[in-house]
Amino acid sequence: MESKRVLGISLGTRKLGIAVVQGDRVPYFASKAFFGAWSEKKPQRIIALIDRYVSKFQINHIAIKTPRVTVESPKLSALQATIEQWLNEKGIEIHTYTVAECKQALGLHKRSNKEKCMRLLVE
Repeated sequence: MESKRVLGISLGTRKLGIAVVQGDRVPYFASKAFFGAWSEKKPQRIIALIDRYVSKFQINHIAIKTPRVTVESPKLSALQATIEQWLNEKGIEIHTYTVAECKQALGLHKRSNKEKCMRLLVE
């Protein structure tokens, strides 16, 4: 059976949080900044970065944490749609969630911190 190698992405138009999860290990995590105004090239730069991690760590699942609907923007929605289309073309399984959805699925109280949510996800 092929091991699960997950690339977790915290999505933003200016900053991207990245974490690679292999089994119960997190061999890599980082925050990447994409400065400058929104342009047609910015989504391409973000996808190029994701592609490097997919190749380097042989990722077969991607989990995208999306912001609450109250902070969502049209640019962020377009970025997420572009990433999802690219991942579908590559045949990589995609999961999207908000922190609230994650906590609810894990049976955590709304006030539980994100670290507890992360620990339960990788167990």
